[in-house]
Amino acid sequence: MNHYSIRYASTHDYTAFYEEEMKIRRDLKYPPYYNLCLIKVCGIDYNMVSDASNKIAGYLKRELENKAIILGPTSANIPKINNSKKVILFFGGSTTGSMYYFHYLKILAKINPDVNVIFISGHNEKLQRKAQDLVVNENLNNWVILGYSTDVFNLYRISDLVISKPGGATITECLEFRVPMLLIPGVGGQEKYNAKFIEKNKYGLYAKNKRRFKKQLNLILNNPKILNNINEKLSKQSENNSLALINNLVKKI
Repeated sequence: MNHYSIRYASTHDYTAFYEEEMKIRRDLKYPPYYNLCLIKVCGIDYNMVSDASNKIAGYLKRELENKAIILGPTSANIPKINNSKKVILFFGGSTTGSMYYFHYLKILAKINPDVNVIFISGHNEKLQRKAQDLVVNENLNNWVILGYSTDVFNLYRISDLVISKPGGATITECLEFRVPMLLIPGVGGQEKYNAKFIEKNKYGLYAKNKRRFKKQLNLILNNPKILNNINEKLSKQSENNSLALINNLVKKI
């Protein structure tokens, strides 16, 4: 490995690493030699947002011509999200049975709630194409179909509800980001116990079949108190000081 970070780390030469890193940062105009500032423009009308962004960029380039480097404007990584509506994040990709979850996506499409829907198909290209065709054929507004995404944590931050099978990683992330869950059947085994844990502690709902999924989804969409109650439970869960308790236990050993 010839990368300087590995080379200097292998010899514990922190001074040489610092000097080379700072040289690269200075040449590329990165912090700490330059400060970074992000201006975010949001709105319901895309054309108005685009026009306003261009005007802001033009003004800054004129006024700060010799003092700053202006980049952009560029569209958001996740386009077509209406900020005035709730966001449902639907994880449909998995290593096995990915096409099975398309039936649940069709139920959501048939209800067609007045919300934003972000569907992630993972590496399943067939599922992604079917989902894209569904959006076009059903004329579904405010729907975004993504394949594999490296921006999942940011998606959690903007989501009001996650629909997913009860995988351990997804549940842990939802608990961390305090996002209510509507769980659909997984591949069995441990995932059944995961779903029961979420249901028992009222961190979300568990739809054991498509009929129950439709019923519970309608309940969530038509009764804001359900999400409010789940959010309250999640908020209390995040304040249970588990890390401090584990730390104190380790000290006693």
